[in-house]
Amino acid sequence: MYNYCILLSYDGSFFYGSQKQINHITVEEYLYKILKVMFKDLEKLFFSGRTDTGVHACNQSINFYSNILIKPIHIKKYVNKLKHPIKVNQVSFVGSRFNARKSAKKREYQYLFTNEDVPIYLNKFVENVDFKLRMPIINAFLECLVGEHDFSMFKKEGSQSKTSIRTIYNASCEVFNYKVLTDHDKTIIIYNVKIIGNAFLYRMVRNIIGCLFEILNPKSNLNLERFIHNFEKRKKVIYKPANARGLHLNKIYY
Repeated sequence: MYNYCILLSYDGSFFYGSQKQINHITVEEYLYKILKVMFKDLEKLFFSGRTDTGVHACNQSINFYSNILIKPIHIKKYVNKLKHPIKVNQVSFVGSRFNARKSAKKREYQYLFTNEDVPIYLNKFVENVDFKLRMPIINAFLECLVGEHDFSMFKKEGSQSKTSIRTIYNASCEVFNYKVLTDHDKTIIIYNVKIIGNAFLYRMVRNIIGCLFEILNPKSNLNLERFIHNFEKRKKVIYKPANARGLHLNKIYY
């Protein structure tokens, strides 16, 4: 029995999330049908974690078992030649006890956003906001998240998680100039929030970014001081989850 591990990228706008669901196209169902052609004995795919509808992945980790031996390079070439919203970055053999989810130590998400005009080809991958983006507030907000905390403030109602305690190892924001491909004389400023944690609650990152946007929006009643107070006291604040399109599962650490 061989244990295969695939590092996968996908355009989340094509899928109703990563986890298999009835009457919806998901990453799991889509990839399973492709791999089943090569691996007739394929039973189940194990994902490092689930992504919500519209959320993208740069390096989603998946493993599966099969008695059929195929060279990793052939698997990669077969999947990638099909021209679809999934791309295999790497295929490798891993130990029999490796599990993409249970073996993961840390997970890294990135959220991309800007308040400038976005070229149409980036519409699905970068969120656009209409208020001033103030780095001192962004940095102070993210700094509050680092460490072991009760993140119940960012827990989606109805979540089945037994505990809201999570550890965030890094929460930071990088600003970079992006040169527009269709206009070489134009650049736009894109903000990239990176959050690395041991695990995340369902929709936790989108809720974190949504809360940040609420603080930055001058039309909102929520400010940084009130957020910090409520976060420390484990009290709720009002915000909307950020749009899924700006969120990318970037890396899994083992």
